[in-house]
Order: sequence, then C-alpha cells, then structure tokens
Amino acid sequence: MLAFYLSLVESSSDKEKVETIYKKYYGLMKHVALGYSQNEADDIVHDAMVRIIKNIEKVDVSNERKTMAFCVTIVRNRAIDVLRKNGKVSEGFDDNIAAEGSFSSDFSKPDEIYQILLKALENLDETYKTVCTLKYVNDLSEREIAEILGLPEKTVNMRIFRGKQILKKALRKEDFYE
Repeated sequence: MLAFYLSLVESSSDKEKVETIYKKYYGLMKHVALGYSQNEADDIVHDAMVRIIKNIEKVDVSNERKTMAFCVTIVRNRAIDVLRKNGKVSEGFDDNIAAEGSFSSDFSKPDEIYQILLKALENLDETYKTVCTLKYVNDLSEREIAEILGLPEKTVNMRIFRGKQILKKALRKEDFYE
C-alpha cells in the first residue's frame, strides 16, 4: 500500500514525508479508525492518507506531536463522515486517543488552568474541537483547515469563534478569565 501512496506524490521530499507518516502513524491511524468502525477502518485510513497526501506540503514531519495530532484528526473526521453517511450513531466512541495525542504533551508541568482548559477542549462538541485542534495545536490557518475539512472558510472561522467563546465561558466559570 505504501507504494500506492508514494505514487501519488512527485517530489522526493514529499515521498519522504509520506513514507515517514506511513511508517510512524499508520498503526495509530488504524487504531483510531477501529474505534469508530470495525468494518470500515481500512477504508477510513485509506481516505485519510489520501487527504493527508493532498495536503502534504503543510506537514512538518520533524514536529512529531503536530504530525500525530494532524493524522489522528484527519482519521477521526473521515470516520465521522463515514458514520454520518451510513446513518450510524456516533455516540459512545472514545476520543481520548485523539485528545491525548493532541494536547497531553504540550506542557511538562500541567497546572490548574491547563487542566481546566484541557477538560473544556475535551468537552467541546466535535464540530468545534476539530477546528480548534487544527488551529491552535497544529497551527494551521483557517484557509488550510477549510481545505482539509472540505468546508467553506467562513464556516471554519465561525466554528473557531464559537469554540473560543465556549472555552472562555468554561474559564470564566472557574474564575480564570475575566
């Protein structure tokens, strides 16, 4: 399968990126996909790899944390799309793998506000969690997020805005934001 993915890119640097992503993160991506659908995990990972390859110029494989979060986010979104398409309920699936991969290694000494912010991020609706993760963890622009998710840029902007509002409200509740 790696040969197929390598055939989708032309430059040698992009081929190296694809090979690195495949070797380092394919297993994790498959694990995340299996958490959503046993029967369609292979298709989900394949679709995610193709989408990652379409955006390969945005991937910095030297930053493992961001690359892992990026890959997991793409797989999770593809899995949710498949579940919606098939009319299956997406409740009850475990998103902890994605949350840990995205956020847990950000600070060496988590403090109280970090824990509250992490909890607020984990409790965000999937719609806002995804765009906020791509924006603030992966450092992608709104335009890049729109391309990856296949959404209009205005929709991405609104979701980021609303996600931040929800996070502010959670921090206000804990007296960490005025």
